[in-house]
Amino acid sequence: RVAVSAFARGPSTRSVLPMVAPRVASRVRGYASEDSAIVVDMPALSPTMATGTLMKWNVSVGEEIAVGDSLADVETDKATMSMDSTEDGFIAKLLVDEGTADVPVGQPILVMCEEEGL
Repeated sequence: RVAVSAFARGPSTRSVLPMVAPRVASRVRGYASEDSAIVVDMPALSPTMATGTLMKWNVSVGEEIAVGDSLADVETDKATMSMDSTEDGFIAKLLVDEGTADVPVGQPILVMCEEEGL
């Protein structure tokens, strides 16, 4: 699961608007040994979002992350939003390159694991 903090750009908006993305991560058995991995999909960050642009990864492979850490900045049709982790673990693989446009909602974008080195 990924919690998403949205921030709109513009002179009239000064506050941060919290949002929670629908379930975008799933546990998968059999990836990187017998331990479970977490596959994070591109979330729908707005009701009209069909695709998004992965602007910037805020994590790197092997990095330990905690709940609340920003995983990536994603640009939608309306704003740029930070995807924040709701899971503790380690980044196992980044599946989408920075700057990739038109990533469909539901496409896997990263894999996390619960233990380092898996």
